[in-house]
Amino acid sequence: MKLHQHRNRALAALLAASALTTFGLGSAVAAPMKQEDITAMFRKADANADGGVTKEELSAIDPTLAPNFEKADANKDGKLSLREFGGLFG
Repeated sequence: MKLHQHRNRALAALLAASALTTFGLGSAVAAPMKQEDITAMFRKADANADGGVTKEELSAIDPTLAPNFEKADANKDGKLSLREFGGLFG
């Protein structure tokens, strides 16, 4: 699969997951996301490629996820690791 196709699929999954959350349906309704999709979204969100996603970077890709940032930031360092980022999706 070409990189742009992978990114488009990952972005579609992200939007679907955030829409389900926005409408109160939660992650139980959505199919589990594949790790490769989460990794692709993480890389896209990590705009400065420093290995962490800040609240601002998260807001830039999907503002509906930003309210969950503090809960996902387990070590409270102000950025999400890949593992913490994955926690946003189930």
